[in-house]
Amino acid sequence: MGTYGETIGQATLPPTSFQAVQPTGDGPTFKCDQCVAPSVAVVVFGEGESALRLEFCAHHLAQHTAKLADRGHEVRFHN
Repeated sequence: MGTYGETIGQATLPPTSFQAVQPTGDGPTFKCDQCVAPSVAVVVFGEGESALRLEFCAHHLAQHTAKLADRGHEVRFHN
């Protein structure tokens, strides 16, 4: 498999920049797990500590509402 430098032909990793998200003061902001839109709801799959929580924007929630309702998953809307 090799190292990054061997497989790409470079000795060092390329420079990367990360920008911190500025807090809005309105509490935490959640993003959709399928895109970068603000989340309007979280869907909980399962129960207890092993439950999976997925954030959905309005668009993706509308796309999947029928499937989620048919399977009885809990949808919690953000305030």
